[in-house]
This record gives sequence, structure tokens and C-alpha cells, in this order.
Amino acid sequence: MLVAEADDDDLAAYVGGVFATDKIRSRLLAAAAEPVYVAGWMSFDASDYEVARRYFTLAVTMAAEAGDAPLEGHVLRAMAHQATDLGHPKQGVSLALASFERKRYSLACPRERALLGVVQARSLAAAGQKRDAVTALLRAEDDLAAADAGLEEPARVWFFPEASLAHETARTLVWTEPVVVRRRASSGRWCRSSSPATRSTAIAATNADNARWNRATSECGQSFGPAGPGVESDASGR
Repeated sequence: MLVAEADDDDLAAYVGGVFATDKIRSRLLAAAAEPVYVAGWMSFDASDYEVARRYFTLAVTMAAEAGDAPLEGHVLRAMAHQATDLGHPKQGVSLALASFERKRYSLACPRERALLGVVQARSLAAAGQKRDAVTALLRAEDDLAAADAGLEEPARVWFFPEASLAHETARTLVWTEPVVVRRRASSGRWCRSSSPATRSTAIAATNADNARWNRATSECGQSFGPAGPGVESDASGR
């Protein structure tokens, strides 16, 4: 990606120029912040964590200067994701909380709100705040349910359908013991339960999903090699 190879000074010179109006400058800053964020995510995925942090920090600064609150929240969500995955749950909670502040959540579309919420849930669960994590999961489900094909959404949230929410929910539920969760028969929602058997069932279902995924990827590896035909590696640092 070009932005990943560009010097930060070049980018600063580009967005620091003189523009006809402040509105044009804000639009340019927001447009430039998006690929910088993507460069950060790619670096995170490649296990270049410090490089990712620098790109994320630059992207959130640019989004803030552009006045694009939802984009700020999106990048802060990515930073929370990285902090949690790297074993810094308290920092993850702080970053996830920041992604909700200053209209970053309230001005976001429902799908992006759900994405912010599920990352907050994961960070809370990792930090031991299990009841709050379950509450955040329920809110994320409500937000995603409000997403509609007719609503205008930024391209950056295309990857977060219901299947992605279910996946992240399962990952979070593993961390929520001893807060027990189960599906409400009437709504399909998760809620607290006092039944140890229910908790075991939920975790067993998650483990079964993981086992099915592992079998599928193993079969793909046998057919195409570890990274697929003609691909050197698809290993992720996430």
C-alpha cells in the first residue's frame, strides 16, 4: 500500500497545504485518514505492532482534526482491539471507552456502533468486567439489528455482518465466566443465567465452532498448502 511506504513528512506536507475552504481541508484530512488507518490495520495483521500503533495514532489525530467523530471512534476501536489482543486489557477498556465519547458513537451508523460495542465487550471481558461485557454485547446486538440496507454506511464497515458479530460474541463469552449467559428462547438474545449446565453448553458450542473451523482450515491446508496456491503466507498477527 502506498501510504504504508510514504514518509510521514510527505503526508504532513500534503494535508498541511493551503485550501480554498476549511470544509475542503476537513474532507481531505478525513479521506487521507482512512488509508492511514488501513495501513495501521495491515501492520497489526502482520504483527508489526509498534508500526500499527503509530499509524493508528496518526489516523485518529487526522480524523479528529477533520471533525469526523465516527472515523475517530473506528480507529480508537482498532487500537482497543490491538491492546486487548496484546494482553493489555485495561488499556483496551480505556481506548474502547474513548471510542464512544464525543459523539463518536452517537453519530456513527448502527453497524459501526455494533462494531464499537463488540470490541468494548471483548476488552471488558478480558479485564474481568464480565457483567459489563455481557451488557455491551446485548447493546451491540441491538445496534446491528438496527442496521438497514437502505441506510448510508461508510465502506470501512462492510466486513461486519451478523456472522462477524456472532464470531466476536463467541470469543467474548469464553471470557465471561463466572457470569453465565444463555440464549433466550423467545428472542435469541444472550442473557445471564445461574445454570452451570447452560454455561457449559455455551462454551461447548463455541469450542465446537472452533473445532469445525480448525478442521476446515486443515483440509484447505492439505489441498493447497499452508497459504493456498501461489500465496507465500496468510498468517495473521491478530
